[in-house]
Amino acid sequence: MDNQDQPGAELLHQRWEQRLEQAGLGELMRALKQGLKPLQPLAAQFLWFAQPGFALFGQAAAIDALASTLADDGDPSPDHIQHG
Repeated sequence: MDNQDQPGAELLHQRWEQRLEQAGLGELMRALKQGLKPLQPLAAQFLWFAQPGFALFGQAAAIDALASTLADDGDPSPDHIQHG
C-alpha cells in the first residue's frame, strides 16, 4: 500500500510542514531537503524501519508522515522496493 493511500497521511504530512513553518524552520528544512536530496530515500527508509519503535510512544503515524515528506520526490517506500 502506498503511504499516500493511508487515511490521514496527507494531513499528517501537512502538519509536519506547518510545525516547521511555525518554528521558523521552513526555509531551513527546504534548504536541507534540497541539499541532502540524494540522502532522502535513505532517511525515509530509516524512519520506516524505526517506525515500530515509535509506535510504542503512539507516534507511528507522525513518523510515517515525516518519512513520506522526505520521500516526496521519489518513492522509496518499502512497498516499492524491487527484490532481485
